[in-house]
Amino acid sequence: MEELGIGRPSTYASIMRVLQDRKYVTVKSRVLHPEFRGRMVSAFLSHLFSEIVDYSFTANMETELDNISAGSTEWKGLLKDYWERLSKYCGDASQWDVRKVERMLEEKFRPILFPDLDTDSRICPSCSEGTLRFKVSRYGEGSFIGCDRHPKCKYIARTLSDEDDENETSEQIPRSFEPRLLGIMPDTSEKVLFLSVCMASGFIYFSGWRGSEGGISEKSSSF
Repeated sequence: MEELGIGRPSTYASIMRVLQDRKYVTVKSRVLHPEFRGRMVSAFLSHLFSEIVDYSFTANMETELDNISAGSTEWKGLLKDYWERLSKYCGDASQWDVRKVERMLEEKFRPILFPDLDTDSRICPSCSEGTLRFKVSRYGEGSFIGCDRHPKCKYIARTLSDEDDENETSEQIPRSFEPRLLGIMPDTSEKVLFLSVCMASGFIYFSGWRGSEGGISEKSSSF
């Protein structure tokens, strides 16, 4: 994110936490692993909100917000332009029903959903009339592979769940960055450098370095 100019170091920890809380990713050995739920959300947004989720759009928005803070960009014009584009995408997305979204995701993730079956081999083994399809639960409890003749045929080949990975999620994920100048202490003229953040037990711990003529001392705080 830093290389692409997205976000700020102070927001990275909260972004990682949201991704984990929503079960879009899990952390194993301090490495982020995307879950199928996260892949589905990413595919949906990329398909229907391609401009909004593009890296350059977010990076440019960060620049425009900085310009507003500096007084070089008029915020009402920027907001109007952003809203017009977003409302168009939302209008187009509202035309998609659940079944159309399911077909799009099924086509996107066919090798994952049906690794050993081609289209002709997906006949429902229960009723011998329907076809096995990717389906999203109407109650929002996940997704599954089942017969497309539901509810007449209630056969479910398998459910798609991330629960097996939940116990492996790390409870404490430190985040380190290259030291970055945050500012100057007005009373002492000491430099304040950003060093790292660490998330644990619902708190975010900020670790910084304050330099002085006599050396450098580490200061930490939580919020």
